[in-house]
Amino acid sequence: MQFYADKLGLSAKRLNQVLNATSIQLLHDRLILEAKRQIIHSENSIKEIAWVLGFKDRPYFSRFFKVHTGQTPEAFQKHVKYHVETLQNTLVS
Repeated sequence: MQFYADKLGLSAKRLNQVLNATSIQLLHDRLILEAKRQIIHSENSIKEIAWVLGFKDRPYFSRFFKVHTGQTPEAFQKHVKYHVETLQNTLVS
């Protein structure tokens, strides 16, 4: 760790902090991607999707989703349904 920290001009502690933050962000990004995929392609309710993704509390899942996407899972789902209906069953504009 110290070798890489020296090469980057950081302390080993700071490099560790950056790597941990990056790892967490990657995990959150992947979780949001999977949540969106589930909302778009599955017949499961938002509550069921939250449970499948490891959230024991649906409101926490909704807050997590909104923080990372700017909208609630329900708003995202409505937007996708409207988009598909108006663009002849496709998500591509």
